Amino acid sequence: MLRKSLGFSAILALLVWLPLTASAGTGFTLHSTDIPSSGQIPQQMAYTECGGHNQHPRLSWRGAPAATRSFVLTLFDPDAPGGGFWHWLVYNLPASTHALNGKHLPSMARTLRNSYGFSGYGGPCPPLGQEHRYVFTLYALDLDRLELRLHQDATPSALLQALSHHVLAKATLLTHYAQPKGL
Repeated sequence: MLRKSLGFSAILALLVWLPLTASAGTGFTLHSTDIPSSGQIPQQMAYTECGGHNQHPRLSWRGAPAATRSFVLTLFDPDAPGGGFWHWLVYNLPASTHALNGKHLPSMARTLRNSYGFSGYGGPCPPLGQEHRYVFTLYALDLDRLELRLHQDATPSALLQALSHHVLAKATLLTHYAQPKGL
């Protein structure tokens, strides 16, 4: 139990520290045409056990620093029991990428195992009657690829530690989701 707490503490420390190292005021922004201005994630993007199709939203970004050589994208639920839940961890997105279409990732991109236990996108599925926040975070990095021992079994903290000294800027999209009653 202590080991798990220390791991989560390290992740929280990195999440707090990374915004301080990223360039402020760069105009780096992350958007989704699939998520309305209310920030409510649509039902089809929810996890299959919550009545969704487990389809990630279309995302686009602009304003990355000129020195950007790759991107990392994460989706995290800070309200989940146990201190948080990782829904999506994508790394080695090429710098030429400025959008994800909701279906396929660029061939160079790699994903880590999410908190559901599989590699790829796992949509929202909070307990019935609870609304959770979901934070999409896009990191612009100063290197082409994260060349480390990342593989499907690597942890989110390993990914965050690997990128921590390479972040040029960070863009976030704060969303939320609650299961519709009757599912």
